[in-house]
Amino acid sequence: MNYLELLNEILTRGSKNRDTLELMHQNLIVPKTCLYDFHPSRKLKQTAKYMMEEIAWYMSGDRDHKEIAKSAELWRKIKNVDGTLNSNYGHLVFYNRTPHASLGAVCLPPFEWAAKALEFDTHSRQGIVTYNTGGNNYVGNLDYICSQHQAFYIRNNTLLCYIALRSSDAIYGLTYNMPWWQLVYQQMFVRLKATYPSLQISDIKVTIYSAHIYEKHFQLVKDMLAGEVEELEFYLKESLPLGHTHSWYKENLLWSQEDSVVSLGIK
Repeated sequence: MNYLELLNEILTRGSKNRDTLELMHQNLIVPKTCLYDFHPSRKLKQTAKYMMEEIAWYMSGDRDHKEIAKSAELWRKIKNVDGTLNSNYGHLVFYNRTPHASLGAVCLPPFEWAAKALEFDTHSRQGIVTYNTGGNNYVGNLDYICSQHQAFYIRNNTLLCYIALRSSDAIYGLTYNMPWWQLVYQQMFVRLKATYPSLQISDIKVTIYSAHIYEKHFQLVKDMLAGEVEELEFYLKESLPLGHTHSWYKENLLWSQEDSVVSLGIK
C-alpha cells in the first residue's frame, strides 16, 4: 500500500495502544512520488522547512543535539547525557565505523560497505546498510533507532531496496523518513551506475512492525485524507558530497520544484 492507504488503514482498522491507533506488520511501497501536499490541512511548504533542516543535519553526521533541537524540541528531550543523539541517520549510514569488538578492526561505514559489496558482485546478498548495530541497547536510552536497515540487491538489472522499521509515527516520523530513504537509495543508484551503466531504479519496499498515529493527530489525518492531495516526486539531481558541516549543508543544499517534481542538489 502507499502512504495515503496506510493512513486510512490505521484510522479505520487500527487498535488502541496507549495514546495511538496501531497496526502491526504493515507493508508500504515508497516510490519517488513520496512527497505529499495536503491542501489545506498540511501543506508541503509547512513540512519542507524542517525536512531540509533534518537532511542537512543527517548529511553532516553531527550527533550533537543543539542545532536540530532548534527545529524540533523532541530532540532535546531524548538526547543522551552527553548531549548526543543516536538517530542521526546520516551518521549511521555514511560515517559510522563501529570497531569489531573482538578483532579490533575498524569497519567500513554501512553505505560504503553495501556499495562495495554490490560493485564487487552484482549477485551479492551483502549490500546491507545497517542503521541499528545494537550499540544503543542500554538502560535509559530514550532515542532508540526506528529504521533497522536498508537492504540493496541487484536483480534483473534493477537496484532493489528493502527497509525494516521497528516503529513508525505516520505523521512526525514517516513523512520525513520517506524522502530520506529515497535520498540514500538514489545516492546508491548514482554510485552503482558507474559500474552498471544500464542499471534501473524501482520502488522502495518497507516493512513496518508498528505503524501508528498518535491521538493528537487523529483529526489532522482525517482532514488530510478529506482534502485535496498532491503527490510530488523526490529526485536527487546529483550525488551529495560527504564530510561537510551542518551549516555548510544548510547553506548549499538546494531544493527546487518544477511542476510535480522536487529536486535536491548542491548550489
